[in-house]
Amino acid sequence: MDTTDPWITFDEYGESNHVASFNKEAGVTWFPNDEGRDKLDQLISEIKKSRKRK
Repeated sequence: MDTTDPWITFDEYGESNHVASFNKEAGVTWFPNDEGRDKLDQLISEIKKSRKRK
């Protein structure tokens, strides 16, 4: 058992609260697919445009 993190807990399946938290957040903030690529490309484009104005 990991004793370096005093806040870690495990459910009845052995999954830690950190893994559960990641799985919950990943579904709404992480897009490892074409949608994610489109979001990244849009962000890069916006950053490049804002830098040209300076």
